[in-house]
Amino acid sequence: MPADFLLRDIVEGLNEVVNSVDPFGPDLQQLQLADEQIIKINSFQKEGKWPLNTPKSEQKLLLPLTNSLFLDSKAVWIRLNNKNYPRTALWLPKIYSKRAICECHGTILSGHNALKKTYLRITNEYFWPNMKKDIQAHIYSCLQCHVRKKSTAKPTPLQTLPTVDQPNQRVHIDLFGPLKTSGQGNKMVLVMTDAFTKYAEAIPIPDKQAKTVAMEIFVHWICRFGSLV
Repeated sequence: MPADFLLRDIVEGLNEVVNSVDPFGPDLQQLQLADEQIIKINSFQKEGKWPLNTPKSEQKLLLPLTNSLFLDSKAVWIRLNNKNYPRTALWLPKIYSKRAICECHGTILSGHNALKKTYLRITNEYFWPNMKKDIQAHIYSCLQCHVRKKSTAKPTPLQTLPTVDQPNQRVHIDLFGPLKTSGQGNKMVLVMTDAFTKYAEAIPIPDKQAKTVAMEIFVHWICRFGSLV
């Protein structure tokens, strides 16, 4: 029946979401042993100092974690000593981090929660350094979050530009493109319009770099009509 088909399709989809991240495979131990940050923490625990290639910023990030790691069932775990919500989480190899974020933000089961709820949901099971930064970057790139989020910015009324009474008093400049690249390698159009006479220049340019645009303004406008007043 169509209804039964739709139901089975949803259930199978839910099962796929739940089971898609399975770090407890045969490669978990090898992936954790090869994790650069676990290696650096182990080195610090054994020798009392960080490896020579460890930046200061990374040392500051990993130092609070050195006393929280432990080994259980041949896997590396970490104790998260949050005052309100202490818990134990698996140190997730970096290869799984993106998948874990996707499952905990934007799926049928998780919804499109913000940073705090997504972070708490992931750390119920998994942990990796700088995970808040990775989660925030993922949320910022989520199209549905951008579409649904209501803007809190107050609209600014449009202001009338001052009236000009002579040519070259104000020139409006804008870029159009990118377009299909021409035989000369141009894919942008620089448009310059005099506010008084409405005289316009359209200059093809290869890119929109500041140096390119400034040179074209200088050559095609200032050198011909003088500097702007």
